[in-house]
Amino acid sequence: RERKKGLGGSEQIIKHEGDGAEAEGTMNIGRLIETLGEVIEPYPKSVPLTMEVDEDVPQIIVADDLKIFRSALNYLTNACRHTVEGYVHLRLYVKNFEGFDHVVFECEDTGPGIEVEKYPSLFVPFCGEEDAQKRLQFTAANKDFGLDHTQMNNSGLGLYSVASSIQSLGGEFGFHPREDAESDQPTTGCVFWFSVPLVFPPSAKYDD
Repeated sequence: RERKKGLGGSEQIIKHEGDGAEAEGTMNIGRLIETLGEVIEPYPKSVPLTMEVDEDVPQIIVADDLKIFRSALNYLTNACRHTVEGYVHLRLYVKNFEGFDHVVFECEDTGPGIEVEKYPSLFVPFCGEEDAQKRLQFTAANKDFGLDHTQMNNSGLGLYSVASSIQSLGGEFGFHPREDAESDQPTTGCVFWFSVPLVFPPSAKYDD
């Protein structure tokens, strides 16, 4: 392994083939955004959907593109499904988490929002009185991190698959109500986000 300086001066661990570590695949950010746009295009929408990538997000990173694609698509389809006025917006940017840079995927919508009592159970498979058999069925059904909302958690949003995928990549995930600092009126909507460690491919060039 080799440590290199990443954005914001943080160190990134680079895994090389032959050092005993399994080589991870790389992900092209531009291609990911293009594919997301193509897949989400026929999905029913009542509002505009836009995507934005900040300039400091590298074009190529080391990541599991399938898990990230499915997680981002989950957020987008949920937002489109519940938003009938306003917009849905996906933004990618770099943020430092405890000394290491992550690429953050943040999906904001102007939908009705989520009831406060549902916050604690958003990213868990089952809650309340769901029995162990249903939990096992859920796990088996989502081994491939599919997007079948009928077998997801009580919120019906399929967020446990996002949590499982992102945790397996060493990332973070979360939710908070949308805020609008420019408006005096109460706001509605949600911001769902996840992040993955910003790791450059071994072939990338770095400045000391």
